Amino acid sequence: MQKQLLISVHDISPKYLKEIIVIFNALKKLNIKDKEAFVVLNWDEKFDLSKDKELLNILKENFNLNQINLHGFNHYSKNKGLMEKIIFGENHSYIGEFTNLNELNLRKIFKKSILIFKKLFGRNPELFIPPRWKSSKKIRKISFENKMLFTEDSFHMFNLIKNKKVFSFAVCYDFGDNKFLNKGSIIYNRAIISLSFLFNLPLRFSLHPNDIKNGNFNYEIKLLNSLLKKGWKPYTLLTHFISGSRL
Repeated sequence: MQKQLLISVHDISPKYLKEIIVIFNALKKLNIKDKEAFVVLNWDEKFDLSKDKELLNILKENFNLNQINLHGFNHYSKNKGLMEKIIFGENHSYIGEFTNLNELNLRKIFKKSILIFKKLFGRNPELFIPPRWKSSKKIRKISFENKMLFTEDSFHMFNLIKNKKVFSFAVCYDFGDNKFLNKGSIIYNRAIISLSFLFNLPLRFSLHPNDIKNGNFNYEIKLLNSLLKKGWKPYTLLTHFISGSRL
């Protein structure tokens, strides 16, 4: 059975330029060509991707244009939650950019984001992963209306064209400033990788700039290299799942 691995870099923003360069160089050393990048267009409305030519050039050097897709406009929610502050820390206490928004405001964010994305990359984004994978039926509906082909939540990949979903675990080592959860993610992800192998599930392996700050990055790169050596094969959603395999 083919072990399917979908590798993605999230939170691509000028806020994390140094960390992103480190991530891209590590993926280059592993010679991973099938991978995807998810950009945040104006992180916290303070880090405008369109004004950072260096990052745009680096991004286009490391990814084909159809591998670059949308992660959000600013990533943050104006409504910061107390529980999120307790769990993830002050700097990560946003609920999620698209959480608890009504349909009108969701449409406004999508329209604005897609217009900017088209100016930067000359194409409509085809994949969309909301921050923290906080999805909803409304988000998927509006994604489809805006010509998105795929989106995700914490445990599923959604083919919006075929109106189908596939169960899939998302490997993530970024839990804000919570040292306990960041370290605990190593144990949790070992378990979900084993389950993905056992049940032949596609595995989503996400890398975040904060992985470097929280100390998990070197571990996850070594793990990624180990998975490749064990026969996990990298795919992208566009080149594999849409072309007729699993979803």
